[in-house]
Amino acid sequence: MWQRVTNLLVVLTAGAAVFACSPSCDTSDEANDPTPYEGGTAVNGIYASSSSHEKLLPWPGGRRYDLVHHLGFEPLIVQLYWSFAVAGIGVDAQTDDKSSLTLATGNSALMQLKSDEFIRVKNDSCVEYWLLALAFGDGRQMDGGGTTDAP
Repeated sequence: MWQRVTNLLVVLTAGAAVFACSPSCDTSDEANDPTPYEGGTAVNGIYASSSSHEKLLPWPGGRRYDLVHHLGFEPLIVQLYWSFAVAGIGVDAQTDDKSSLTLATGNSALMQLKSDEFIRVKNDSCVEYWLLALAFGDGRQMDGGGTTDAP
């Protein structure tokens, strides 16, 4: 019986050693310079990095994007969605080449900077996703968070 217990402990220890030595992703900012992204569209105060029906942005662990939004003002709200597939969602039916989207949360969806030119977002997890970013607001927004009645 003790031999079996000893063998089991050896197997478990070896498995733990393999797990501990497996490569891990580096999500530090120092190892992941921001990738500028100037694609997407801005219409009527709403920015989208792509259509939800098109190819989404690759979002591997540690990736940071500087999303140039072309809104001309700092967006009030930024929403990040992710998928496990590049193809986006379907239009009329769920098909094999399409996936689903969900709001990205936790460390897979960090917003690091936001300005009237770009939004810096980061996947601080080690899981690979595909990203859709939306940003919107009111061009009359002021730095203090108020609004003005400018024409």
